[in-house]
Amino acid sequence: MLVVMGAVAWFIHTSEKSPTLDTTTTSLPWQSCLTKWPDGTLYPDLLPVPTGEYLLPSAAGELKSFLTPHGLNKIAIKAPFLIEKSEVTNKAFRQYVTFVDHLEAGVTKERLKSHIGLHWNKDESETSPIKGLSWDAAWDYADWLGQRTGCAYTLPSREQWGATVLLLNDSQKSTKKEHLMANESLRQLLWGVREWTSSPCTGGYYLVGEDDLVPLPEVRSATCMPALLSVAGFRVAIKATTHNMTN
Repeated sequence: MLVVMGAVAWFIHTSEKSPTLDTTTTSLPWQSCLTKWPDGTLYPDLLPVPTGEYLLPSAAGELKSFLTPHGLNKIAIKAPFLIEKSEVTNKAFRQYVTFVDHLEAGVTKERLKSHIGLHWNKDESETSPIKGLSWDAAWDYADWLGQRTGCAYTLPSREQWGATVLLLNDSQKSTKKEHLMANESLRQLLWGVREWTSSPCTGGYYLVGEDDLVPLPEVRSATCMPALLSVAGFRVAIKATTHNMTN
C-alpha cells in the first residue's frame, strides 16, 4: 500500500539536451541529472520516488523477509528522491577505476586504490552489477560521479531502498517471488547483489538485498558490515530538489 502526498509533476523527465562533457564543473538542476551523456555513460538511469508513507502490505509474502528485519514495515519519506534503477555496472565502475589509475602518484591515489581493492568482479561482463566492493569504494564512486556530472549523488539509505521496493511492488498483484521477479527493477533491488546503504550501524553500514553467495539466514537479517570489507555492490541516489548540485 502506498500513500503519496504532494504534487508529482517532478516525475516528468526533462526534454532538454544532454549536457556535453565540458560542463562537468557547472551546477545543474536535478532535472538534468535524469539525462545522459551522448554515449549513454556516466549519468545513471534514475527512478523518481515521491514523498509519502510506504506500508508493507498485510499479505507481505516474499517482501517480509527483506524489509521486516530492517524495521521497514512502515516508511515515511519526507523528501522526494531519485534512485538508480539497477546496481552500478562493471562498465560504469571501470570508468572510475580508469580515473583513479590516471591520477598522479600520491596519498590520494593510494587511498582510493586501497578502497577499490582486488576483490571486485572485474573479469565479468560490462553489464554485470559490480560486487565485491567496500563501502568506502562505493562512497568514493558516488563522490566522483557527482564531481563529473554536477549532480550530488550519494548512496541510498535503508529507508530509501525500502520505499523503492514498496513503490515498485504497489502495482504488483502478488508478493510471490515469481511475480516480484517479473519486474526487472524490483528483481534487482531484492535479488541482484547485496548492496551498501548510507545507513550507519555499530562499526559500519547496513547491507540490503540478497546475494547467492551469502547464506540465506544472514541475508534475511539487518546485516551490519565494516566499511572496509569488500563484500557488496551498490547503486546511487539523489535528492529531488533544485539545490542538490555540486559546486
